[in-house]
Amino acid sequence: MGHQDDTKAFLKHINECEGILQKICRLYYDHPADREDLYQDILLNAWKSFASFRGDAKFSTWLYQVGINTAMSKLRKKPIVVIPDEPTEKALEMDEERGRDNADDLVLLYKALHQLSGTDKTIALLYLDELSYREIAVITGLAEANVGMRISRVKEKLKKLLLKYGIS
Repeated sequence: MGHQDDTKAFLKHINECEGILQKICRLYYDHPADREDLYQDILLNAWKSFASFRGDAKFSTWLYQVGINTAMSKLRKKPIVVIPDEPTEKALEMDEERGRDNADDLVLLYKALHQLSGTDKTIALLYLDELSYREIAVITGLAEANVGMRISRVKEKLKKLLLKYGIS
């Protein structure tokens, strides 16, 4: 495949997985400038390693792995945790599309997610995006047999955190 074909294929995949990138950025950073920086870093890292994408897993699984690794690496260098008091514009748009105004619940969910450890955040994101245990294992590096147990623990932690916010 030529460089132009690689570029077209990469852009097609990225456009199809835009939501994944947005979720990863939102999960790890609340400040819009930090999210944009992370987004750009993920794109750059994904492009640099795109030639090594063999198609053994779905592109989305591979992109989750690149995105989460990029986020975790960036956090190790410069941890930033800012929890918003107001729903973001994107969150409000998403809620309008659903036909219901639950932006506050979405903000509270992200507040709860921010209180989880890095691996637990990652597992929660992947579980909420309905990835299979196998895909979660590939992305996180956990044994597939341990994924179910980790998901159960993360769900319990999230349930307790959300109860503090009045969400059951």
